[in-house]
Amino acid sequence: TPSNVSGKNYYERGVAFYGTGSSRKAFTHYEDRVQRFDIGTGTSWTSGSPTKTYYAAENVLDNGDGDILVTNNAVIVAQCRYAGNNQSANPAFLVFDHDMNLKYKSNAINSTLNGTSNGGMAISPDYKTFAIIDGYNESTKGDLNVQVYSVSWNGSTPTFTHQYAFTLSGTKQVDQMEFDHAGNLLIKK
Repeated sequence: TPSNVSGKNYYERGVAFYGTGSSRKAFTHYEDRVQRFDIGTGTSWTSGSPTKTYYAAENVLDNGDGDILVTNNAVIVAQCRYAGNNQSANPAFLVFDHDMNLKYKSNAINSTLNGTSNGGMAISPDYKTFAIIDGYNESTKGDLNVQVYSVSWNGSTPTFTHQYAFTLSGTKQVDQMEFDHAGNLLIKK
């Protein structure tokens, strides 16, 4: 559904919801912005002015191909950044608090995460395990790795500790991943 912000129409590529009742919020990601809409108890929602918006500097959130996750106190936004593109100026993913304040850039773990291929990621129901697809290397046409991290939280600021990686053969992108309640990682190629 198109949104209209400052007279400019654009389409939301990623949306996630958090909360119940009057506290329900919708978080959206599209290229250079991450937004929060306080939607409350309404049974339908038409886009309007967002409650909070994070506008990224040029190239920080340059890609609309990605994923968005919401935890009890953070919003994680990943974007397609092929191999070699997890740097401060163009990170593979970002973490915000619910007020859209930037708390973390993934370039802090670029020794284990080289980029992302379509931004597929997942966080466990207890918010302690995070998985993300690593960057696809267009020149080598190599297989993809899934990087898995343990996560500790100080409020909405995470610390990621690399645990292991595994290879997905025969694909160059992953759009979605999810942990089920038993801790199994489900991957949609």
